[in-house]
Amino acid sequence: MGMGAGEVGSHHVLLAYLWDPGASSDLELFGEGTRFEVLRELAALAVVMPTTPFPRVAGPRPRERVFVPQASLMRIVDELMVRLPKGSDLGFNEDDQGRAWVTANASINLESYVRDITEGKV
Repeated sequence: MGMGAGEVGSHHVLLAYLWDPGASSDLELFGEGTRFEVLRELAALAVVMPTTPFPRVAGPRPRERVFVPQASLMRIVDELMVRLPKGSDLGFNEDDQGRAWVTANASINLESYVRDITEGKV
């Protein structure tokens, strides 16, 4: 199973995530530190590391974030899923302070899409 272990543990999942260049490049966006900092912490916990080379990552993709009314978040996300071009890498979140936001690749004029949705433009 996980690197020869009898059971897959959460550290195996985390290592797989770190070795995935597309996924682990987002770590810094979430404020979780760099991939190398996470690896150092795992090593300090005596986690056995993969023997395959650590993949290179281009770095976090530039993203645009637009804040939206929390009560409208899911309606806006539903519309964006239909309107945005494929590969826009749509994301969304909210916090416990009543803020909500959507994100997409910086190449997308996300603010314009959100404005059209909130103003009822087709």
